Order: sequence, then structure tokens, then C-alpha cells
Amino acid sequence: MSDGVWCVKGMNSIRLYFKKGYNLIARTQRGEDPDDDKDYFQWFGKSSNRKDAEIRVKVIQKTHDNVEIVEFKLEEDDIE
Repeated sequence: MSDGVWCVKGMNSIRLYFKKGYNLIARTQRGEDPDDDKDYFQWFGKSSNRKDAEIRVKVIQKTHDNVEIVEFKLEEDDIE
């Protein structure tokens, strides 16, 4: 899988593609209220630290609404 912007439906679906670090995503709401199961999410990459992620969010927010930072850590059980 290559890096870049892509979109999937549902927070559980996008979590499958997260990389270790601070993942940058934008939410497109399908209804009046946020719904992790029905909304669409775009992935814009990841940063290794929170400060860099916050800087990148400011740039992404110039063209996209509802940008979020989601921290993802590998659990010991996830390592083969």
C-alpha cells in the first residue's frame, strides 16, 4: 500500500490502515451528527510526534474541514 490520500467508510475500517504514530484524517459526515460507522474518512498520512502533526493539520485545514489527529500505538499482541 502506498502513502497518499484515500477514503474509506467507517472509523473501524480506517483503523485497519493506521500507521504507528499520529495519523491525520478528515471526517465527512453523512448525517447531522458525527457517526463513526457511517461517516467517511480520508487519511492524509502520519507524523511521528504530536507537534509535527498539529502543524500538518493546519495546512490540511486550508482545504479540508473536520481534520483530526488520531494516535495509534501497536500493542504487544499486534506484534508477530
